[in-house]
Amino acid sequence: MQTFSMLLFIAHPNIVQYMLYQFKCLDVDGVQRLQHDLQIQCWTATHSAFTFAVALPSLALWGLGLPLLAFWLLSRKQQDIIADQPQSDTRRAWGFLYGGYKSDFYYWEIVIACRKIVMICLCVFVTGYGVLTQALILLLVLILFLVMTARKRPHISEALFDLEALSLATSITSVYCALFFLANTNSSHVGNVTYSDQDSEITFKLSDSSYNFLTVAVVALNAAYFLYWLYRVLTEMEGFRGLVLRTCPNTVYLALFAFGDRD
Repeated sequence: MQTFSMLLFIAHPNIVQYMLYQFKCLDVDGVQRLQHDLQIQCWTATHSAFTFAVALPSLALWGLGLPLLAFWLLSRKQQDIIADQPQSDTRRAWGFLYGGYKSDFYYWEIVIACRKIVMICLCVFVTGYGVLTQALILLLVLILFLVMTARKRPHISEALFDLEALSLATSITSVYCALFFLANTNSSHVGNVTYSDQDSEITFKLSDSSYNFLTVAVVALNAAYFLYWLYRVLTEMEGFRGLVLRTCPNTVYLALFAFGDRD
């Protein structure tokens, strides 16, 4: 049961994204065509039948239904979650959803699923208003979720909270740097933004050194987060701790795991 439930949640964002793609059309020589398959003309009988018979029901039953169903099931088992018996049926079936959170925030994985849905909708629908608009809205959404996570602190350990908060902070910084790249691009490559002829040239231009610095900064920031994630995962593995303790001096062991043991 737990494996099946995990597979459902792993596949959830991809299926939602694929179903939403059925609504994303592009004007090609005056004809609306599906952006992800230009051979398909939008809102023909075939496309309309698939959209209303498959895509919409899938979004309702899978996109919204799965998170709501999970929230309903977890709410019914709230007392078992608070008791937190390791061998309980609730723990075995649904522990992957609430295991990393405090009992009061057993539903937080549903919040994260909703965040993914919002971000997918931004990627699919807001592109028609220009990539710059999409980036600004995405930046606002990420900031709101970071503030909410920092205020609630739903995780059972500081390690999990650090990983979630740093993940959001890394995404925010990456999107912020991307705004400079977008401003440095000719309007014809940014999206549906209209300028007069005299304003068609780039009015904001990064120097080569600034461009290279931002590129390196974004790559380094994401690489640093990955290394930190890997470090926190390894420090939580008892087998890895034992290996370091057996093969390395005590000073190395303390240097690696003293920070990880603070929580």
